[in-house]
Amino acid sequence: MKPEEFAGMTVNERLRAAGLMARFEVALARRDKTELRTLLAAVHLDEPDATAVIERVLSPDWAVVTETAKRFAPDDWVEATDIIQHVVLPLIDQANRRTERARVQLAMIKISAGSISELRRAARVAAIDWRDVLVAAGLADGTWRQTLAAAGYSVPSGTDGGS
Repeated sequence: MKPEEFAGMTVNERLRAAGLMARFEVALARRDKTELRTLLAAVHLDEPDATAVIERVLSPDWAVVTETAKRFAPDDWVEATDIIQHVVLPLIDQANRRTERARVQLAMIKISAGSISELRRAARVAAIDWRDVLVAAGLADGTWRQTLAAAGYSVPSGTDGGS
């Protein structure tokens, strides 16, 4: 596709339109930054944006890291982190939506209540429509930060894309 055909599309939409989403997911699972850069360049994402996307998908927000460590058993922490980092969230898998992504990841952690199987279920739901996870966790409205704090959770500090 030509660069102008990608205008207004999210990264996920660009990858799907180019038939590269499966390759992106494999590269993500392997944490292959070179391949991720190649795929993002193929969908005409410039270098600064590609770097931001790679950083975001490979590095969760500090609040997410903290809550994963607190809410999951030590033997489950690595698997929980893997599930959280690799969930593809339609429309918010963009560099400028880091806070919103953390909000959804924290919602997944909250509704999973420390259970890996529930976290997997929440990730499957979030990959289809992450808003359902926000509703289930009670984080769908403008008071989501206060709701998290009242429940004893760390709160993302960023303001990009989050309400």
